Amino acid sequence: MGEKVGISFDFELDEDEKILQETPHICDVEFDKQEDFFQTIVGSKVKGRVCAKPYLTNKRILMWLLLVPFEVLEPKMIWYTLPFENIHYMRPGKAGKVGKKQLKKKGLEMEFATPKVGGVASSIGKRMIERGGVTGWLGGKIGKEKTKVWLYIPDFPVWNMTITKILQEKNLI
Repeated sequence: MGEKVGISFDFELDEDEKILQETPHICDVEFDKQEDFFQTIVGSKVKGRVCAKPYLTNKRILMWLLLVPFEVLEPKMIWYTLPFENIHYMRPGKAGKVGKKQLKKKGLEMEFATPKVGGVASSIGKRMIERGGVTGWLGGKIGKEKTKVWLYIPDFPVWNMTITKILQEKNLI
């Protein structure tokens, strides 16, 4: 049984997982295509705000998210995990569309990939992966959908350095 983390200590870490860094503040988070993100969680395509309590473990970025729709809907709380293997790149000191206009903050921009489900690109990507070599690498890129997230944490330069060090140790960059 692993250590528990969270506002109410309700997320159980894996046995060999430990917290490396934690931001003491609740901070804003912005997702690329945030309305689509809300639709998958809340059930309808609405605008809203996302706040988070982020944790950095030796295996992943873990965020307790609070989704607050601007329309008359109940807020939702979820846990969101981002494995290091899915991170394509990071850029410190950047802001998304909402961050530039409304929040006037800068944070850590991360682009990451998630597997595509269904569709032509997904099936082509799977076939190319099976062939291996450069074709397999290209198939892996085609078979994944890229998205971005902006973490508006006050200590984003420290997070950037720590995540970069982890990615180097895991030979992911």
